Formats: sequence, C-alpha cells, structure tokens
Amino acid sequence: MKKIITTVLACFLIAGCSSTPKTENASCSYTQEGLMTATYDLKAENNEITVLSLKMIYDKAMFGNIDFATITEEEKAQMIDAILSQSGISEDMKGVKTTVEIQDTIIATIEMNLKEADPDTLKNLGFDFSNTDMSFDKVVQDMKDQGFDCK
Repeated sequence: MKKIITTVLACFLIAGCSSTPKTENASCSYTQEGLMTATYDLKAENNEITVLSLKMIYDKAMFGNIDFATITEEEKAQMIDAILSQSGISEDMKGVKTTVEIQDTIIATIEMNLKEADPDTLKNLGFDFSNTDMSFDKVVQDMKDQGFDCK
C-alpha cells in the first residue's frame, strides 16, 4: 500500500512540475543618432511572447533643446496629449497601456498584452503580428540581426 501511495504522489509531483510554464524575458535596445532610443521588453511563456513593451526615449535635442523643466504642467499635458493622439492610442484599448513622462527627456511607453489585445487594434497602431513568427527565440534573434543590443 505504501508503494502505491508513494508512486501516486510521485506522479502528481512530476505532473505538477511539468505544467509550470517556462518564462523568459529579454530587453532589446537601439539608439538612433543619439536622439532617440527604442527599447523593446519581451515577456514570454513557453517561447510564446505574451507581453511586448516598447519604450521610446526622445532626447530634448529633437525638440530644439527645450528645457522641459521650464514648461508648465499645462504645456506638458498638451505635449502628452499630442504624442498619444499622434500615435493613435486611446485609453480604452483593451490590453494596451500607455504612459508618457516628461523630465529631461520624453519617455513614451506602450505595453501590449498579446493575450488580451485585439489584433486589429494592434495592427492599427502599426504592430501587425499576423503571419509573423512571434516565438521568443525568433523575435530576439531577428532584433539582434537588425542591430539591437539584447540582454
């Protein structure tokens, strides 16, 4: 009887361990002419990307070296609204979160939960993943091949 119980418990333990998803993360960055840095943060389960985050950091030189510390909160809010409306992003997009911060630079972040976001919405934002191999290993390798520094 002890052997049967031990065997059954061992099977449950092995089954429980094998169902744990393998998670992976990568961060891939590229700087263009010192004015803008794009960083993609990827999260994956079982080699399938589940969350894709794009962070764009714009140097103030792109805006005529404006000292962002001297602009008013109202002007910052107007800049943030302009950035978001130009990108086509609205607050009611399921699976898509955005933030824009203005400090010494402008940092715009788009986080897409690929399990929740509507593919047509992503396509309208310029992220068309249809007919694309979105496996974690493939995307990271493709980004490295395009000159991104991935960690």
